[in-house]
Amino acid sequence: MCGIIAYTGRRSAMDVLLAGLERLEYRGYDSAGICLINAASPTALEVRRAAGQLENLREIIRGSPVTGGTGIGHTRWATHGAPTSRNAHPHLDCSRTFAVVHNGMLANAGELRQALLAGGHRFTSDTDTEVLAHLLEEAYADLDGIDAAPVSLECIAQRAFHSLGGHQAIVCLSLRHPGVLLAVRIGFAGGLAVGYGEQEMAVASDVLALAGVATSAFYLQDGEIALVSSKGARCTTLDDASGNVAGMLRHADKSRLLVLEGTTAQKGEYKHYTLKEIHEQPLTINALIGRKSGLGGSLVDRVNTPSTSQQSALRGADRVVFLGCGTTYYAALLGKQWIESLAGLPATVEYAHEFAHASPVVSPATLVIAITQSGETADVLLAIEMARRRRATVMVITNREESSAARLADLVIYMFAGTEIGVAETKTFTAQLCALLMVALAVGGERYVLEPAAALEVSTALQYVPGMVSQILGHPAALYERYASLFAGQASSLFLGRGLHYPIAMEGALKLKELSYLHAEGYPAGEMKHGPISLICKGYPVVALIGQDTERQRMLSQIAQVQSRGARVLAIATSGTEGIEAIADNLWLVPSIHPLVAPIIMIVPLQLLAYYVAVQRGADPDHPRNLAKSVTVE
Repeated sequence: MCGIIAYTGRRSAMDVLLAGLERLEYRGYDSAGICLINAASPTALEVRRAAGQLENLREIIRGSPVTGGTGIGHTRWATHGAPTSRNAHPHLDCSRTFAVVHNGMLANAGELRQALLAGGHRFTSDTDTEVLAHLLEEAYADLDGIDAAPVSLECIAQRAFHSLGGHQAIVCLSLRHPGVLLAVRIGFAGGLAVGYGEQEMAVASDVLALAGVATSAFYLQDGEIALVSSKGARCTTLDDASGNVAGMLRHADKSRLLVLEGTTAQKGEYKHYTLKEIHEQPLTINALIGRKSGLGGSLVDRVNTPSTSQQSALRGADRVVFLGCGTTYYAALLGKQWIESLAGLPATVEYAHEFAHASPVVSPATLVIAITQSGETADVLLAIEMARRRRATVMVITNREESSAARLADLVIYMFAGTEIGVAETKTFTAQLCALLMVALAVGGERYVLEPAAALEVSTALQYVPGMVSQILGHPAALYERYASLFAGQASSLFLGRGLHYPIAMEGALKLKELSYLHAEGYPAGEMKHGPISLICKGYPVVALIGQDTERQRMLSQIAQVQSRGARVLAIATSGTEGIEAIADNLWLVPSIHPLVAPIIMIVPLQLLAYYVAVQRGADPDHPRNLAKSVTVE
């Protein structure tokens, strides 16, 4: 889940790479580095690397700048090797001829490394990525002199990378091919986008990093190689044994080109991206529900199967399997309850990484709904492949157009939440919830099990969500800070919910852990008395979620149980809920809304709580330690 940026063209590669790395830092901030072909000495590769966040690399570059028009850059989330400067990318071969940046995990790195060591290669890092540089060196040595013509980078890559294990996204440059970048994608290691500018080209693991350089781009597909110069790109595949690129795909092919927006994400008046994105939720929710009118309208943005097959798959489904990881797993737990209550379909929720390597009971009559913010999460992609092998219909809910998940799916729903820089999901989580609720309404309608009046009641309530979220966000910061102070000095906390609010309790606890490093556990309130109640002692903080549904009275009972044992309770409840004031130490009221829609409202206070606890504890909410935005390794 690292960030890759590469550039070749008419301006300073250093400037472009640093700007791109800044936009990619959310993908990994254990270390960063760049490599340029030095314009002053074109026979040398110049590498600058630093452990820690990007500012450390900037400091090194200020003391030792380098000029040139071609280079590669990388921001790392460590897999093989500790997060140190020696393990930072880019990595070079022994002759310092090839430089490589890499996203993924090389499954057979140990075996390849031993063979290279036996052949006399010298390693300077603990990473699997360095193996790739030495493989390129070895391949060049094998091919050089076979033909009178210079050895092409495509041929070198085909020879070097034909036996790699696992999923890889690779970009490299070579002194022997100045002004040229080579990009390779193998399996599911996150996207690699090739961007077109004016007499300049760039490659990045996220199109966000192409801003200011490219106006259009295409994504590499599995097994594809792109040779990129300032004049354009040409493609072939790794399995083209001939190495002949005469029949290459030229990307004037409009079907694979995306038009890129020229804007970049900015914090504006906010101290952190995370807070900004929490406050963007009224806009993102409104944008989503405004453009989605149902399966007969625009709910499904792209359908790989004909519309009649789409409707048949939804009407004929006998069960639904939801797939997710982390936050998206909790969204899926709500999706399960919605699809069962509104569409009458039995549903299960699976962790994608478990599903992908299990023996799931999936058939052509199964509707699989995979949720992935980036569309590049390796665990989800592998699970989708498993479902496709079982001939299930796959629907993907994602925020990224032309992502790998979107390309694999039969049905795609885009959240259109905009770029989310904060590592912890906030606005994309509420967008996922809205999309899932709308899917449940649409499937219920397609199956003729949902009464039109009931559907109208829920869909009408959904229209009020943006305004209600705005009300919550409109409270003064002092209110959030006061509630956060109840948690900031604690060692642990418990989040309780029932029914539809149980997944929200789990997500709220996850947000607190992610942002503030304070241990928290989300738990079904009814189970609390079967174990976790032993944690309760004087002053122990408990968050209790209470809606105006059938679970309300039972939640009040559970609050009384923890409070009688000394817990300090923060109750988050919908307006009009009676009986809470008498037992809750602190009460945070949210607007009252239809019970099926209430969870979308209820998460917002928990996001704010996590953010302000993190700030009070001195943590950086935008860059939680050890986390990365898009998890592209297993």
